[in-house]
Amino acid sequence: MPLKLVRELVELTEKKKKIENLVILGVFDTDTYRQHKEEVIQEILIKKIELSEIKIDRNEVERCINFFEYFVRNLAGLWKTADLGLKQRIQSLISPLGVSCRNNTF
Repeated sequence: MPLKLVRELVELTEKKKKIENLVILGVFDTDTYRQHKEEVIQEILIKKIELSEIKIDRNEVERCINFFEYFVRNLAGLWKTADLGLKQRIQSLISPLGVSCRNNTF
């Protein structure tokens, strides 16, 4: 998806340059030039916003993955220092259905 947005952004930038060339060549008058230029600029801004939102989402995912790695690597230490409430939350996170024991085996 980001590559598609980047490609669209490049195309819009090229379109803006073509509009500028058309006014230089006298094909567009000033009003037509402004109208077309503003439309393309709005589209460019929309694509840039979409790209920045994707980057933000990717950063959030990376932060979640980093926290999860930290959590798993430090689970024993977290468990040792946790109070009862936190231990219960960790336990329900790791095994939401609980752990069953029959005849002293899991």
